Amino acid sequence: MINKISIISLTLLVLLSSFSCKSTQERKELTPVVFKLTEIPAVITEPTARAEYLAKHFWDGTDFMDSSIILITDRLNAHYSNYIQHLYRCSESTAKESLKKFISSALNGNEGVKSYILSIVEASLYDPNSIIRNETAYIWVLESLVESTKIDEISKERYSSQLTLALKNRPGTKAMDFEYITTTGKEMTLSKTKGDYTLLMFYDPDCQACSKALDFIDKSEAIGKMGARLNKIAIYTGEDITKWFHTAGKFNSGWRVAHDKEMAISVNKLYDIRPSPSLYLLNKEKIVLLKDVTPEDLELYFKSVQ
Repeated sequence: MINKISIISLTLLVLLSSFSCKSTQERKELTPVVFKLTEIPAVITEPTARAEYLAKHFWDGTDFMDSSIILITDRLNAHYSNYIQHLYRCSESTAKESLKKFISSALNGNEGVKSYILSIVEASLYDPNSIIRNETAYIWVLESLVESTKIDEISKERYSSQLTLALKNRPGTKAMDFEYITTTGKEMTLSKTKGDYTLLMFYDPDCQACSKALDFIDKSEAIGKMGARLNKIAIYTGEDITKWFHTAGKFNSGWRVAHDKEMAISVNKLYDIRPSPSLYLLNKEKIVLLKDVTPEDLELYFKSVQ
């Protein structure tokens, strides 16, 4: 569909289960809504064509005006999980068409249904802790939301802010420039940083995931082979400069440890640094090659260019 992502159904369902709020007593009194997959016409036999058809018609049998579909949310969560997994088997154009159609149906449905569906979509595609967080897919969602007349102005303003941030530093675009200062007191700008590649790691000193990512990068043979061709810059964007300075020793000499001199990254929201760490790979011209990727994805990229 978009980027290569590993999807684990059970974990997604655990994430979505947090939205279930009905009591056991209510569950016993209600007749569960059964979600069924759309039947694919027998004349469509080619696997890719079948997948494309199912994506386009996945929600055709769902009545979004029926408020009972959210009274027992486990089944809706499971159906949504199945849907998202299926999108990753389709072409990007089909996935985009399908997701926008799904959001449009939800927006035109029952108010409670709309609210619930938008909640699980945001939780799955936008939350930093979601295993299927995907910026490209969420941009498609946000585009529909900011254009819709079915969204109140307060929510629309929030979605608009999310969209503005998501569209910054997209792969293929020029990385936004900023000034930084190193532990030695040297002041520099990103645009004037030399090297065939620049790796930006936005991190927090207390972040365990940051420490694991750092360990992986330092031990990666493929990344290590880049040598001086790769500038590795660890950027702290917080306010506790004392903590930053005293914890900078966790980085070896191959890293340039710095902090955001003017707090511009955070204040002006130059980069989406909600996940910690956030990894961006830039080329010599500071064009974004990889945005918010895992250390494993970074390693695979350098294996491909060697």
